[in-house]
Amino acid sequence: MGQSASVSRAVSDNSRAAAEAINKLREAVDKQEGSMKARFEQEILDSMNKSGIRDQLLLTENKEVQTEYASEFHMDNIKNIVTLALKAAATTAKASGGNILLADDVISSYVDLVGAVCDSAKTSSSSTTSYSFLMNRLVPGLFVFISNSSVSLKDEQFFGNETAITTAYYYKTMLSIDDIKRMDKFNTAIIKSKTLNILKSTQVQNAQKLADGKIEFEEWEKNEDRSAKAIERIQKELDEIGFVTNRSLLYRPPQPFPHADEATHQPDNSLEIKARQVASHIKNEKVAQLFKSRTETGYYNLH
Repeated sequence: MGQSASVSRAVSDNSRAAAEAINKLREAVDKQEGSMKARFEQEILDSMNKSGIRDQLLLTENKEVQTEYASEFHMDNIKNIVTLALKAAATTAKASGGNILLADDVISSYVDLVGAVCDSAKTSSSSTTSYSFLMNRLVPGLFVFISNSSVSLKDEQFFGNETAITTAYYYKTMLSIDDIKRMDKFNTAIIKSKTLNILKSTQVQNAQKLADGKIEFEEWEKNEDRSAKAIERIQKELDEIGFVTNRSLLYRPPQPFPHADEATHQPDNSLEIKARQVASHIKNEKVAQLFKSRTETGYYNLH
């Protein structure tokens, strides 16, 4: 990053004394580098531990130092540095066995975030060294850490009404294969959960057909047995994955497409309510008891 053109002109116009003032800013930041980096490393470790990550692998790391006026904001510089760093991390991750897909909107959003952090660092800067830390999980498996330390100097002789600020930025990108696998498991759990809800909806529809006299008991029994076995198998697989998935999943079984005016008046009965209705109207006592039991044991709670 270096030094902004405005600061360079001020140094040039005021010769050695201004240059020495700027050098003192850099020296103040450099003097704290050891303790700042140690704190940065500890915060990374603490953050990963809290996230349950133990297999982190360093992809890229770097340090950038910028001296500029508090009123300046060089977004293009930030964009270039962040974009190159993230793309380099994705390339390195691929060589390490992690397929990291960074969409342009993800990179753009992170550029804005880093820009805000940089601006905040300047706003909170003072004559003593300040410090900030940021951790982000951009996509499954890719973690980005940024810290910055800054110090400011206000000297009307050299800079007029401006405040000169030197900021050191440290950043690291890390890969976690376990985090990628964990997200794969979560996605699998979502699919299995939705499959369970569809199968249970099919059970209710099948029982409703029996209640309406559209199928015989033998046909209901075969269909019920097939669905029950599939549900038992998938539920066991879901339990082994160990994830609690989104409870807002919704499945609407196939039904005649209503006219527009009818659609707004369709009752939104939950699967459990439909099962209760089946249990109360079906004449077969065995089937009635089966569905009554299911409604009382949380069988129809969305996973």
